[in-house]
Amino acid sequence: MVYKGKATVLKEYDHWRVRSQLLDMKVPSIVMMTKQVTWDKKLKYSSNNVYLRDDYTCQLRITGKCQEMQGKWKAEFLTIDHVLPRSHKGGTNWLNVCTACKDCNSKKGNDRTILPKIMPYQPSYYQILKKRKTLPITIRDEEWKWYIDWPEHLINVQPQPGEHG
Repeated sequence: MVYKGKATVLKEYDHWRVRSQLLDMKVPSIVMMTKQVTWDKKLKYSSNNVYLRDDYTCQLRITGKCQEMQGKWKAEFLTIDHVLPRSHKGGTNWLNVCTACKDCNSKKGNDRTILPKIMPYQPSYYQILKKRKTLPITIRDEEWKWYIDWPEHLINVQPQPGEHG
């Protein structure tokens, strides 16, 4: 984008370079587009976005352990459950999936009579962004903090290896 004149480099990493037979350059850290870019804010379906929509909470809560935990689990203990199971022609989309812990999802199996506590819905880009901003983010350059709209107490700066930031 820089070579096509679509972006300007504001800052480069001091100790990070990319090299090829024809090119040797510092890696940009901060770039600015030369023209305003409009983009579609349509939210992509992904398991991470489903977990965010459902607040990393099992929506089934049918096992004793899950009820004790009030459905709250770390992401590695969560799965995506199909409300109408795939074996019953249920699709993988915003309106047919919910977050479930592994035990509840296993116990439910392909039973289509067990429904989630909150029925699935398609969230907006802004709903997911609001939820995402309650979670920590790791950035490589301290100066990025001035360009991103993120709660400062949730920003972790982890410089690029080799940087002495």
